[in-house]
Amino acid sequence: MQIQRIDLARTADNHGDVFAALGLASLVRPLGEPEIRETPTGFRVVLRTPLTRDLCALIARDAGYLYLRANEKSKPPASIPPSLVFDYPKEKERNDRYRQTRQDARKAGLDLKEATAGMEPHRDFDLYQTLNTLQGDGATNKVAEAIAGLSDEEWTDLLWKSLSALAGDADSTVPWKVDLVQLFTPQAAKGFARLKPDSTGRGDKTKDNWSEPFIESLRFRGFFVGARRFFLGAKGEHLRMVVPIPKQLSVTNYKTVVEKLRSSPLVGSTASKTDCLAVLKLAQLLIQQSDKISIPGDLVSGMMIAHYQSMGQSKAISSLEQLSLPDWFPIRSEADADLWLGALEEHFSIIRSLNEQYSDELGLIRQYRRYLEARGARGLMELLSFMSSYGILVLRERTKTQPRKLKQFRTDFFEAIMKSTSYADTLENPGFRAVALALRRATVSAQSLKRNGKNHREIRYDILPELHRKRQLPGKEPFLEAVTEFIASYNAESAKRLEAKKDTGTGRVDETDLLDFVRLLDTHKDASLLGALLCAYATCRQPKDPEDTVASSGDGETDGIETDTSNSQEETNDE
Repeated sequence: MQIQRIDLARTADNHGDVFAALGLASLVRPLGEPEIRETPTGFRVVLRTPLTRDLCALIARDAGYLYLRANEKSKPPASIPPSLVFDYPKEKERNDRYRQTRQDARKAGLDLKEATAGMEPHRDFDLYQTLNTLQGDGATNKVAEAIAGLSDEEWTDLLWKSLSALAGDADSTVPWKVDLVQLFTPQAAKGFARLKPDSTGRGDKTKDNWSEPFIESLRFRGFFVGARRFFLGAKGEHLRMVVPIPKQLSVTNYKTVVEKLRSSPLVGSTASKTDCLAVLKLAQLLIQQSDKISIPGDLVSGMMIAHYQSMGQSKAISSLEQLSLPDWFPIRSEADADLWLGALEEHFSIIRSLNEQYSDELGLIRQYRRYLEARGARGLMELLSFMSSYGILVLRERTKTQPRKLKQFRTDFFEAIMKSTSYADTLENPGFRAVALALRRATVSAQSLKRNGKNHREIRYDILPELHRKRQLPGKEPFLEAVTEFIASYNAESAKRLEAKKDTGTGRVDETDLLDFVRLLDTHKDASLLGALLCAYATCRQPKDPEDTVASSGDGETDGIETDTSNSQEETNDE
């Protein structure tokens, strides 16, 4: 008998199912690079080399992780060699020393890498810390001890029988029992119980009878492949874990991407910002790791998120959520991949720069997260609404005496994202482009020109908030009235500047373009979508060469350009 593939059914539709698939793939990895595929009912692990009993002997006898010595009082069993023990008290002291040295070096203005060279904590310290924090080490240690007590022959026999049972959709038998814990089996956090259980206490183990010990051991193994965690809250008292959901990729590529995700600084004091940054960074890493031939959604279908709320002396799971990855346009060439990476970096930088301490900016972050929650037309509408509101924030921030240098979205990235949607024709409409260009010149471009000491138009601080508000009113008339009034004043100003023989600011929106825009609006049932698209596109900036301070936008106008800046704040939610 040979086994070419093994299917694992979803049992609860949470990260525990992902851990089981990852654990199975990492277990058989020594026999050749297995591929994980998502199916309508679960996950399929496809083996490169058909599995036989003899080949099981090539799989090393280990649990896939280290035995956790949780505190000074605990003592590992004699069957566990010291090389397979994670000494948490010792590693925590090392991690604390590393963090303190970083803080001291930062205050002293020293190079952080040089100051901490050779002091780095264990690469999986964050995972063992999570295991200890959520009290999952009792379950994992039992399995590690049981496997250490097997002979090589017993291990080979156990693997063959258990994997054969999985392939045949049967129950496997292993010489260990497991405790169900919320870290690996979140649906068991409150137990499998009656509506009003009788004679049960907090230490009741009834729910453990529902476990499948071999599947649970795969989940333990998979946790160390696919998890990234964050500490949130004023004192870091809450724990949030993200787990990418494999759609079709090898376990090695998956593990490499997650390891890079774990080492990436993702600054965020709230769950919403942390989630957004994690999804955008994951998409970047997937494109880079896949040699730029696949969009992220072809490799990973989404991200599972589990939140463990502090209850004082313990943490309890309070939410299970799932976010999707951006699904913008196909990647058929190196140029497409570069556009993807540029757009992702732009979105990442903008989300990172938003300050969660301000309610309006926190609202923007939450709106972007709603975009990642949704798909299709609804998700795209959330993205356009976010970009429209963000453009107004940029306009308002620049009026301050000491403004923050918030980035603008770029037109080329915006157009690339819209190209594969039903709004691509709208962006090509001459009337739409003419009105959007007029709005850009009268708002963000005029502000940049003023800041650079250049001759500029009157800055219309009122027009974008007015359009944003009126696009949400019933019917099209309020929005169209606001647009036509703006165009009338814009053209009047252009005429005055032309009479005054100004070199710039003389462009106009002609009657043909305005009629094209009106006809375009007539094709929509209301102004909500077209208004969001217009405001979002109008506040984007034209691409520029790095050395330019202003770039020509044609028709006698100039678009002022912001210098891109990034938030250099250090990551705090993992420390």
